[in-house]
Amino acid sequence: MIHPFMTNPDSGHLLFAMNGSINGNLQNAILEVAEHGLCNLPCSTRLRKRAFHILVECLQNVMLHGEKLSEQKYSQGQVMITALSDGILIRTGNEVSEAQSSAIRKKLQRLEGCAQDTLRSTYKKQLVEGKLSEEGGAGLGFVDIARKSGNDINYRFYPLGQNRYFFSLIVKVASNGRYSD
Repeated sequence: MIHPFMTNPDSGHLLFAMNGSINGNLQNAILEVAEHGLCNLPCSTRLRKRAFHILVECLQNVMLHGEKLSEQKYSQGQVMITALSDGILIRTGNEVSEAQSSAIRKKLQRLEGCAQDTLRSTYKKQLVEGKLSEEGGAGLGFVDIARKSGNDINYRFYPLGQNRYFFSLIVKVASNGRYSD
């Protein structure tokens, strides 16, 4: 099933879209195709690198933290990359449980409206103090996405029934983003 948030790309040039199981091999293939598409855009190398880095984080989120169907080993997910006149839009979506939706919402709410220096210090603090989760992450993904995009992360949870949600993550990597390392 393709979720409605994926069927209406914003005005711009669609670089890539997929719906299905995401595993390590497919993630690498997606990144290869995306890199080729990004390299053909008339934008700065810095914007391409930031968008690519964010795409890696978004795919990791889908692959590692998406809900797996009982008969499959891999997460079901959706990915869409669109080139806009003022940046690049990355959308991902995947099914999550109610508990996962609460945890994700809490993490993202903490990042809303944070200044770059706050994001930078949060990132550094998490690097030093962070504990690895069961999935192997240190909780840096959303912080890094917010840092590199220069924008707030847009997200939404669409109810699917039976305590399940479709989690959509929309990140605009602006060509004039406020990101600085």
